[in-house]
Amino acid sequence: MARPTTRAAGVRLGVLALTVALCTGLPLASATADDEPTATGTPAPSTQPAPSTEPPPSTEPVGPTAPPPTPDSPPPSPPSPPAAPQPVGSAADALPDLKITAEFDRTGYIGSDQVTVTLTITNTGQADATGVTGWAGGDVNLDGGASLDFGPDATIRAGANRVLVLSGYIWKFTAPSISVGANVYSAAGDANPDDNWTSVTTPLTAATGGYAGLIYADRDNDGAQDPDESGLPNSVITLSDYTSGAEAQATTDDEGRFSITGLPAGWYYVNYQAGNFVVGVPEGGPMPGRVAVSPRGAEVRLRAVPSLQYFGRVDMFFDRPSYQPGETARLTIVFKNQTFLSPIDFKGIKPTYCARFADSANLTIGPEWGPLGPDGPGVDLPAGQGAVVTITAPVPADAPDFGVVRAECTFTPAGYPGHGDGGAWAATSARVHGNPGSGRIRLVDAGRGVADVPTVITDRRTGAEVARASTDADGYLAVHGLPAGVYDVRVEGSWVDRSLAGIRIPVSATQIPWEQSWEIEPGDPDANRRPNVVASVEFDKQSYESDEKVRIRLTVTNIGLAAAEGVVFEGFGAEDLGFASYPPLGELDSYGPGIRLEPGATRVFEVEGSIRDPRGAIVFTGSLGPKDRAYYWDGARVGTFAAVVATRGDYTGVLYGDQNDNGVMDPGEALQGVPVELTGGIPRTEVRQVTDAEGGFAFRDIPTGPYLRIFVLPDGWFVPFEPSTAVRSGASAPVEVRAIRLTEDLLAAVAFDKDSYAVGEIAHLTFTLTNRSAKDMTAVTALCSGPGDAHEIHSGGPGWGDFADGGAGVTVPAHTTTTVVVWTEIPEGGFTYGYVRASCVIGPSPIQLAHAYDEAKVPGGTGSAGGILMLDNAEPEPEGVPDTKIVFTDPVSGAPVARGTTDATGHFLIDDVPAGRYDVVVVGPWKITSCSCPGVLDGLTEPRYEIRVVPGPVQPDPDAQPEEPEPEPTPQDEAVASAVRLASTGVGVAGLLAGGVLLVLVGLVLLRRSARRSRGTAAR
Repeated sequence: MARPTTRAAGVRLGVLALTVALCTGLPLASATADDEPTATGTPAPSTQPAPSTEPPPSTEPVGPTAPPPTPDSPPPSPPSPPAAPQPVGSAADALPDLKITAEFDRTGYIGSDQVTVTLTITNTGQADATGVTGWAGGDVNLDGGASLDFGPDATIRAGANRVLVLSGYIWKFTAPSISVGANVYSAAGDANPDDNWTSVTTPLTAATGGYAGLIYADRDNDGAQDPDESGLPNSVITLSDYTSGAEAQATTDDEGRFSITGLPAGWYYVNYQAGNFVVGVPEGGPMPGRVAVSPRGAEVRLRAVPSLQYFGRVDMFFDRPSYQPGETARLTIVFKNQTFLSPIDFKGIKPTYCARFADSANLTIGPEWGPLGPDGPGVDLPAGQGAVVTITAPVPADAPDFGVVRAECTFTPAGYPGHGDGGAWAATSARVHGNPGSGRIRLVDAGRGVADVPTVITDRRTGAEVARASTDADGYLAVHGLPAGVYDVRVEGSWVDRSLAGIRIPVSATQIPWEQSWEIEPGDPDANRRPNVVASVEFDKQSYESDEKVRIRLTVTNIGLAAAEGVVFEGFGAEDLGFASYPPLGELDSYGPGIRLEPGATRVFEVEGSIRDPRGAIVFTGSLGPKDRAYYWDGARVGTFAAVVATRGDYTGVLYGDQNDNGVMDPGEALQGVPVELTGGIPRTEVRQVTDAEGGFAFRDIPTGPYLRIFVLPDGWFVPFEPSTAVRSGASAPVEVRAIRLTEDLLAAVAFDKDSYAVGEIAHLTFTLTNRSAKDMTAVTALCSGPGDAHEIHSGGPGWGDFADGGAGVTVPAHTTTTVVVWTEIPEGGFTYGYVRASCVIGPSPIQLAHAYDEAKVPGGTGSAGGILMLDNAEPEPEGVPDTKIVFTDPVSGAPVARGTTDATGHFLIDDVPAGRYDVVVVGPWKITSCSCPGVLDGLTEPRYEIRVVPGPVQPDPDAQPEEPEPEPTPQDEAVASAVRLASTGVGVAGLLAGGVLLVLVGLVLLRRSARRSRGTAAR
């Protein structure tokens, strides 16, 4: 065999080196134009970028597909190219010969710089280089990713070159230098592969910088801050560098401004928490998710847009619970804009992301999606309005292989930040008659597969047994020949399922689905005999006129093997309706104890109501679950909708002031010239007029439905509030609207029966009602909720009886005091806040005349509180007060609870503070002028304490122990003193006797004093 020439050996060694370097990430010797082969045929070494230490993305072959790489991910190492044809002897002259060089646009950078790299690819061979491809990567995240783009004609003619200019940001900005490597090859082969790779390195200079600017609320989404669009206060900005672990945070002030300083210059991941708004890319910024911390100190303007998920909602429904293969599915999407008093318009709403799982069972977006399709304009949602879009599409051809058809999408208004930020997620699914298939899961204990575990496979909707199987030696459970779909798995034998929702096994007719592991542990097999509740809901009609009554039927079945205890309903979409009874679902009310449902038992609940929020359609959604949340029942989620047909009618009547309080309109009581306003109906309408000389008003031919009715009355008059005024279709009888004079004849107070409770404990509240008038007050009810926080007591549920909001009410006789005792359950939010409160307005329904308040502690939670102590001066930048002790005291007892000391800048952070509200004491010569001091919440850090002080009288330290005063002399003390004097002068037997008496008396007095001091210490 002929010995290879030196050149051929060099070529082969170069290809080997290239392959090893690209596959392993090891440094590769440079092969630029200036490199010459050494005596051994290998090029001289040069510096290469360090290999990435970040793990590669998941490459699971089946199951839900991973999201596409984001532009802010660390750049991957260039992959290894396939081996190109190699020249043999003189055949090299007929091959292309690609050579690549790289050059930075500068000789050095700081971490926040944008980097530009110029790649020059030259074909010095005798043949055209066709099918040219290549990769680039390293310490710079290049735009477009690692693959080089040669355009539609990836050919470099013989003797020609191609220049590619790449830009990006430095992702590893704390290194002393940065490197970028690139390679290129041709499908036609290469005469000299040694110069197909290059790298370039340049210094990175350390620098520090900041990130500062303004976050403003762009409520109309026009891309600019209008005069009425203020900055967003209390928004939290977090910067993170995943390579070093460095992190910094700031909170916007009252004007929406923030500043972070002193960080190494570079590109950081950024996260914004702006309440109900979503923050987009900085104006002029390059990409979402990353920002530059630069020593140049430029400020950014960040546009925040309202979240559709919070200010609106989107629901999706298939028209049937199941389909046959090849049938047509009808999908209805209901949009609602829930802003009224602070209106926000959402425009051009379209699906920006729809889930596509590996099973291909999701509906794809196409022309049949109409305005939501690829070329559609989207859906506009003015404030308070709704819209309905119906899509008709065939069931996907692959759906029978997986037993399901799905629609899962994020809907986002036009002009919003990328990645679906600020959008609303909606999902629905239906069964499809499945083809026979197989499935496999693994049962593990402490990460190890458990062999020979017997299981029962059951239908998820009926609970019926469909198969039995046991795990193999590695803990895998496999089933075959079942119709495609998802099944429940019940463990038997001496093992217990550890999951809250139960074990599931997906069955596919085309592939083994994603293999999921489920935790089990040794235990009593009876623990696997769990309850399993499924439910369905339906309206009594598919369509209603806007003034019709609505009836809902909810069916609940326990398909499990044990009784379901404390089953309650949590509604999410029931706000579209006003119910005739309260609570609307009776025993399923979430404030009550719930129901018990035996295995195999079914209960049906029916409720009637009126259409209250008819935007587009009425929606009823929710889920059932045990009150103690011991299980999660996947089949207990329900949802349905019904169309609403708009009709028209009249609303007429007369307004009078009941001067003599007799409940009827007497001559001379008509109220003339009073503005009247109706807002509501379908579609949403606002109409206004003024009462005539007889107090009359007439709104004719207006849309029917619920309206908010407002009378702008003279001082001293009041019209009882009606949550909803119904306008019926056609002509209707006139109404008499009675205005009454406001009084202060009712006094109210409320008191908890205990000072402290645990979450879930039953609390009894006593209301004391005093009627100071000469007339009985009837139908007196309580409306308790405050602002609606999670620690509020609400006046609803079985424990409130007639006194509940919306109840029949109680009677308070004239000139008497009446007590009403109710019971309620302490909400979970009490633990978070450290206390619960009952804040109630009380009076003859619907007039609320008196206010009552009380609160009780819910101990156990802890959090942290921090902020700044500053001088209340006129300087633009208030001066922090350093080295000063701050004490949190109980607002009732005044006892000190937590304490901390400010640092050199006046900032402080106090950890392990019991959740609750506190008074603040600044120890020393200070007087507090203002204290923005929110409460402490369990598990959270509250960073917004702002305490302003001026010099003032010295405030003592609440932690200091008071000095105990010396006790007054007693007769016993005087006796001791006399004995001492006597003993000091006496002699003989008398002296000895005096000394003995002295010792006894001293012992008695010391014992009494010791006991007194012990009692005093205990009292403290």
